[in-house]
Amino acid sequence: MVKVNKQSNFKRSSKLINQVNPFIAFISTLIIVLISAFLVSKSFNFNTREYQRYQQNLIQLQQLDADFNQAILKSRYELFTSYDPLVYNLQQQRSLRQKLIKIPPFVNPITRQELNTLLKEVDTSLQQKIDLSDPFKSRNALLKNSLRYLPLLTNQLESKFDNQASTENLTATQVTTLRSNLNKLTRNLLIYNIAVDQKIQSEIESLNNKLAQLEVEYGLTSKDFPTDLVASHTNIILNTKPQVEELTARLITPLAEKTQALASLTKTSYQQANLIGNIYRLATVLWFLLILALLNYLVLKKLRTSNPQFSQYKHKVKRIANTLKESLAARDNLLEIDHISNITDLVSCRDALGDLASGVIQVGDQVKQEKISNHQVESASFLASQLTLFTKNEQKLFNSQMSLQLKVIFEMILDSKGCKLIDIEESITEIKLIFVYRSTMKLSQLILEIKTESYDYLKQEFSEMTKNMTTVNELWSDTYFLISRDGDFLHNNNGDHTLVERS
Repeated sequence: MVKVNKQSNFKRSSKLINQVNPFIAFISTLIIVLISAFLVSKSFNFNTREYQRYQQNLIQLQQLDADFNQAILKSRYELFTSYDPLVYNLQQQRSLRQKLIKIPPFVNPITRQELNTLLKEVDTSLQQKIDLSDPFKSRNALLKNSLRYLPLLTNQLESKFDNQASTENLTATQVTTLRSNLNKLTRNLLIYNIAVDQKIQSEIESLNNKLAQLEVEYGLTSKDFPTDLVASHTNIILNTKPQVEELTARLITPLAEKTQALASLTKTSYQQANLIGNIYRLATVLWFLLILALLNYLVLKKLRTSNPQFSQYKHKVKRIANTLKESLAARDNLLEIDHISNITDLVSCRDALGDLASGVIQVGDQVKQEKISNHQVESASFLASQLTLFTKNEQKLFNSQMSLQLKVIFEMILDSKGCKLIDIEESITEIKLIFVYRSTMKLSQLILEIKTESYDYLKQEFSEMTKNMTTVNELWSDTYFLISRDGDFLHNNNGDHTLVERS
């Protein structure tokens, strides 16, 4: 009865596990999909084109603001102009301002609040320009009308004064006085229009009063000289010009500071969003690599569970790979091959793995034969010679101090030529070198290089002793003594060379 209960409990547990496993797999898959979707969405949560479009709108707004200020100044200082460019420019600025309301979504909330504050300031400036544009146009038109009328009136009076018949009520002196004061007044008014000078204003008022006095003194009528009309336009210019100047100064207040702040904040937000996006992209790549690794692990685990021979097959392949690696290392580094016997049992496998093991063993055998052949050839490819070099004209050059370094010098020179210095003997007039060299080397060329390089070295290290020598021929004599040494040259595994003399 107990056994039956145990069997029934085991069956229920197995059934429960089989029911739980699909549920866990479903939950895991759902979590993986959600995390992947989140990372992908965060990697591409902003559009570069939106940033470029927003920056372009800011640049256009700056340009329009500069054009508006230029148009205001042209309208202020040119007598004949149209106000249509001002109206059209303000319309374009308002249109761009509406586009700037749509802040790109990648901007963080704090920066978005700062942008909204700056946009409100831009709105205030634009509305101020709109409100001031009409008073500016009316005051400026009134000022230009008076400025345009006075030169015309002056020309008309000049023609009238030139006509003696029409000035019979005035003497020549009176005409000259009127003409002089009117010309001065007109000139000063034109200067006053473009300059801010209290002295000019006082002079204009003085000339205006002077004309009024002359009107009374000469008994002038409006037919003779329109004093009232001149005084009226003069007063209009004097009163309207400061108003136009003030309106001009308020209208040309630039938006550059605010638009540059907008562009800077937007650029900073874009850079931050781009950096965060790059981090999410990197995290996305790592996440998917982790998923692929997990899938690979599960697949391999499944294969191992379903096919036990897979693990054994992998182990055999690893043995063959290690043996091949050791064979190649032995060929390059003169090491011994000890592990070929480890894969001899795999040759009996009648499959591709057995063929591969057989090929690796053949490679190992070839490497062994090459090592034996190379050792034999290398041992016999070196010769030994004794070279005696004499100083020029048997100069007593080599002292005890220099002799201490001669062995180091010539050993270094011969090593650089692929040779080996065995022994050296020196006296004050000659140097005797015993060295080994490859049989293919040209000894005449080698001796020339030994002389040249030893001269350069001695010239550098013992400049005081060799200061009178300018060429290698002043150090070494053209005559040298060279004989072959009778002996066997051996090469061991450490790369050392030994000359064994025969008795």
